[in-house]
Amino acid sequence: MIPRLEFAASQPVRTALQAIGRTEDLRFSPDNRLLVLAGFRRRLCLVLGISIEGPAEDPRVTVHDFLELVSPGIGLVHGIDFVDDRTIAVGNRDGQIALFTLPVGELGGRRFQAEPIATVPGSLTRWVRSPGSVATWQGEDGVRRLLVCNNYIHTVTGHVLGGPDGLRPARAAFLLHRGLRIPDGITVSHDGRWIAVSSHATHDVKLFDGSRNLGWRTSPAGVLRGAAYPHGLRFTADDRRILVADAGEPLVHVYESDGDWSGARDSVRAVTVLDSATFERGRTDKAGQTNREEGGPKGVDIDRSGRVMALTCQEEPLAFFSMASWRAEAPWNAPTGQTPYAEFTTSQETPPMAKEYSSPPAMVIDPAKNYTAVIETSAGSMTAEFFAADAPKTVNNFVFLARDGYFDGIIFHRCIPGFMIQGGDPTGTGRGGPGYRFNDEPVTRQYLRGTLAMANAGPNTNGSQFFVMHADYPLPPNYTIFGKLTSGEEVVDAIATAPTGAQDRPVNPVTIDSVTVTES
Repeated sequence: MIPRLEFAASQPVRTALQAIGRTEDLRFSPDNRLLVLAGFRRRLCLVLGISIEGPAEDPRVTVHDFLELVSPGIGLVHGIDFVDDRTIAVGNRDGQIALFTLPVGELGGRRFQAEPIATVPGSLTRWVRSPGSVATWQGEDGVRRLLVCNNYIHTVTGHVLGGPDGLRPARAAFLLHRGLRIPDGITVSHDGRWIAVSSHATHDVKLFDGSRNLGWRTSPAGVLRGAAYPHGLRFTADDRRILVADAGEPLVHVYESDGDWSGARDSVRAVTVLDSATFERGRTDKAGQTNREEGGPKGVDIDRSGRVMALTCQEEPLAFFSMASWRAEAPWNAPTGQTPYAEFTTSQETPPMAKEYSSPPAMVIDPAKNYTAVIETSAGSMTAEFFAADAPKTVNNFVFLARDGYFDGIIFHRCIPGFMIQGGDPTGTGRGGPGYRFNDEPVTRQYLRGTLAMANAGPNTNGSQFFVMHADYPLPPNYTIFGKLTSGEEVVDAIATAPTGAQDRPVNPVTIDSVTVTES
């Protein structure tokens, strides 16, 4: 765990921080004099007066004042961004987007009742619904927009800011949708080209090229892999790194590029920012049940001098870290997310394949018939029945590959006890596939123990990688279910509970020796 920066603050400031409860996003002002925290449960924004001094290797943080901003326009506040030095946009999960002008002068250690200067109503209308994170963005057209993550309709909308003061939301449009499932965080590169969006339910971050005409059908240009439940995220000042707070792990993931964020990337570092006790408290509810989506950091921001990283989490409203400290951490590349994924790759980085095909197979099965398979492994035999009527394309794909000997010799490369075992990649890296992709099919069943389903890198990216559920697990219906085991669950137990190393890879991987399909 990297060391925290102890910050100087008066007792009233510390009392205000202790009282805020659950926090979500946070944001430094453009002039670096303020830091605003989203007080989700208490329905307020905590505005802190802040100063950062000293060298990058040993910065000194002082929080010298505070103001509790309350308003009918602030509800379950989730997202915050500054429009200018004294104007903030607030995204309320339970309602609207609201813009506020902060009071001039000293904050005064007080509660301040404010009225919004402008709002974007939230309802079941087509534009704003369950808004969360927000960001301001000025594209190549010179127009300034407020970007809004609409969590449960899986969209990012853009709201043009106009009017005499340039602060009034005017026209709106859907900007982004493809590849997003519960967009939970958003940030824009300093040069305005790249928009990065945390996609909670696909367990990755999608990057969109803002130099293009954005719209409903715009596909992501890049993806950042390896976070369990990505939340807040920020570009560094040179736009060559992105920090991603992982709400499902005690980590901040660090990604790097040369400034072009096209293609797929794993993190180069995963920096531990919470001790295990704090993390476990944050992910355990009052009934003692574990919530895998909580416990880790939520909001992350970098001060405008680039010296300090600030974080919020479930159990601690605010923590500071020196940016120099994580740069000294050893590189780390292991994805930790609890999701079965076939990793997104570009043609330049795809590993060598054992077999490749130019297109998905023609239909070789009759969906009206019954299909079973005996999967012989080095740990024992499993028998599965397929749901050909439910998922004919997926069953057809598996049957075709099995009959062609594609799976023979392939390992189960990713095994997580209490969750699933994953195989079907001829390279054994999690990045391989058959050379083609095919579309998802509707999921009408639950992910119960023994279920067979497809791993993917996002919507409609199925190939050859599949997984077998080790235990019941409440996955979102994003992974096509195509069968279930009728025998051999003890083999799944043995594979899932064997020792693993980085990337949940077994120390001694189990091999698929053969797959024999029977039609009746």
